[in-house]
Amino acid sequence: IFANPLQLNGKMLDYNTFTISSKGKLSVVKGNPNDSKAEKILFAIKVRRDGKVINIIDFSGKGLEDIEVSKILATARKGDQLIIDPINKKDWKAKRILNIIALAGC
Repeated sequence: IFANPLQLNGKMLDYNTFTISSKGKLSVVKGNPNDSKAEKILFAIKVRRDGKVINIIDFSGKGLEDIEVSKILATARKGDQLIIDPINKKDWKAKRILNIIALAGC
Protein backbone atom coordinates (compact mmCIF):
# COMPACT_ATOMS: atom_id res chain seq x y z
CA ILE A 1 0.00 0.00 0.00
CA PHE A 2 1.45 3.37 -1.05
CA ALA A 3 1.33 6.41 1.25
CA ASN A 4 -1.58 7.61 -0.90
CA PRO A 5 -3.56 4.62 -2.23
CA LEU A 6 -6.42 6.75 -3.57
CA GLN A 7 -7.13 7.30 -7.25
CA LEU A 8 -9.45 9.82 -8.82
CA ASN A 9 -10.22 9.06 -12.46
CA GLY A 10 -7.37 6.54 -12.58
CA LYS A 11 -4.67 8.92 -11.27
CA MET A 12 -3.29 9.46 -7.79
CA LEU A 13 -5.62 11.71 -5.79
CA ASP A 14 -4.12 15.13 -5.10
CA TYR A 15 -5.21 15.97 -1.55
CA ASN A 16 -4.49 19.66 -2.22
CA THR A 17 -7.14 19.91 -4.92
CA PHE A 18 -9.75 17.58 -3.37
CA THR A 19 -12.73 19.67 -2.27
CA ILE A 20 -16.43 19.36 -1.60
CA SER A 21 -17.07 19.97 -5.31
CA SER A 22 -14.67 17.29 -6.60
CA LYS A 23 -16.00 14.92 -9.24
CA GLY A 24 -14.81 11.67 -10.75
CA LYS A 25 -14.42 7.98 -9.98
CA LEU A 26 -12.73 7.44 -6.63
CA SER A 27 -10.98 4.12 -6.03
CA VAL A 28 -8.49 2.59 -3.60
CA VAL A 29 -5.58 0.57 -4.97
CA LYS A 30 -2.64 -1.64 -4.07
CA GLY A 31 0.54 -0.70 -5.86
CA ASN A 32 1.45 2.55 -7.57
CA PRO A 33 -1.70 4.70 -7.79
CA ASN A 34 -0.29 6.36 -10.93
CA ASP A 35 -0.20 2.97 -12.68
CA SER A 36 -3.37 2.03 -14.55
CA LYS A 37 -2.65 -1.63 -13.67
CA ALA A 38 -2.80 -1.04 -9.90
CA GLU A 39 -5.10 -3.57 -8.20
CA LYS A 40 -8.34 -2.12 -6.84
CA ILE A 41 -9.27 -2.73 -3.21
CA LEU A 42 -12.91 -3.11 -2.17
CA PHE A 43 -13.98 -0.37 0.23
CA ALA A 44 -16.88 1.25 2.07
CA ILE A 45 -17.32 5.01 2.19
CA LYS A 46 -19.18 7.30 4.56
CA VAL A 47 -19.47 10.90 5.70
CA ARG A 48 -18.99 11.81 9.36
CA ARG A 49 -20.20 15.10 10.86
CA ASP A 50 -19.59 16.12 14.47
CA GLY A 51 -18.58 12.55 15.32
CA LYS A 52 -21.73 10.97 13.84
CA VAL A 53 -22.02 9.09 10.56
CA ILE A 54 -24.59 10.88 8.40
CA ASN A 55 -24.30 9.02 5.11
CA ILE A 56 -23.15 5.58 4.11
CA ILE A 57 -23.21 4.42 0.52
CA ASP A 58 -25.12 1.12 0.44
CA PHE A 59 -22.78 -1.44 -1.03
CA SER A 60 -24.80 -4.49 0.06
CA GLY A 61 -21.90 -5.71 2.19
CA LYS A 62 -19.77 -6.49 -0.86
CA GLY A 63 -17.72 -3.32 -1.05
CA LEU A 64 -17.14 -0.82 -3.82
CA GLU A 65 -14.42 -0.92 -6.48
CA ASP A 66 -15.04 2.73 -7.24
CA ILE A 67 -17.66 5.42 -6.79
CA GLU A 68 -18.52 8.75 -8.37
CA VAL A 69 -17.28 10.84 -5.46
CA SER A 70 -19.73 13.68 -6.13
CA LYS A 71 -22.58 11.32 -5.12
CA ILE A 72 -21.33 11.12 -1.55
CA LEU A 73 -20.01 14.69 -1.39
CA ALA A 74 -23.51 15.93 -2.30
CA THR A 75 -24.56 15.28 1.33
CA ALA A 76 -21.37 16.70 2.83
CA ARG A 77 -20.56 20.12 4.27
CA LYS A 78 -17.29 21.90 4.89
CA GLY A 79 -15.71 20.39 8.00
CA ASP A 80 -17.20 16.91 7.54
CA GLN A 81 -14.95 13.91 7.14
CA LEU A 82 -14.96 11.40 4.31
CA ILE A 83 -14.08 7.94 5.64
CA ILE A 84 -12.74 5.41 3.16
CA ASP A 85 -12.48 2.00 4.79
CA PRO A 86 -11.20 -1.16 3.05
CA ILE A 87 -13.52 -4.16 3.33
CA ASN A 88 -10.75 -6.76 3.70
CA LYS A 89 -8.93 -6.55 7.01
CA LYS A 90 -5.59 -7.30 5.31
CA ASP A 91 -5.89 -3.94 3.49
CA TRP A 92 -6.33 -1.88 6.68
CA LYS A 93 -3.34 0.34 5.86
CA ALA A 94 -5.34 1.83 2.98
CA LYS A 95 -7.95 3.37 5.32
CA ARG A 96 -8.15 7.13 4.87
CA ILE A 97 -10.05 9.90 6.63
CA LEU A 98 -10.20 13.09 4.57
CA ASN A 99 -11.33 16.44 5.92
CA ILE A 100 -13.75 17.98 3.48
CA ILE A 101 -12.89 21.52 2.53
CA ALA A 102 -14.70 24.08 0.40
CA LEU A 103 -13.21 25.78 -2.63
CA ALA A 104 -10.86 28.67 -1.96
CA GLY A 105 -12.88 31.79 -1.30
CA CYS A 106 -16.08 29.89 -0.37
